[in-house]
Amino acid sequence: MQKVADIAKVDLTYISKLEAGLVHRPKPEILHGLAEALQTPPADIFALVGYQLPADLPSFAPYLRAKYGLGSQALDDMADYLQFIQSKYGLTDTGPDGGEDEEQPPM
Repeated sequence: MQKVADIAKVDLTYISKLEAGLVHRPKPEILHGLAEALQTPPADIFALVGYQLPADLPSFAPYLRAKYGLGSQALDDMADYLQFIQSKYGLTDTGPDGGEDEEQPPM
């Protein structure tokens, strides 16, 4: 367990408290570190500690800012390019209709 603590950059006693349910609102960055250390999807760790996960994906700019640290000019350039691709291929940014992207079970 010490290796997990080292990779996640948290104290081993913190992990013990977390496992015992003594930490009521762990910081998201700690949960991400633990997910990385445990090679587990972050959503699984967030769910284990009771964080409500959004059902929708974030919009384009906040996602790129969080994932890649892009600044305003780069985000504007990406948004322009995305709009170009959407126009070129007749796409919308609303996504599929409800259930349209769900697999139907075999009959």
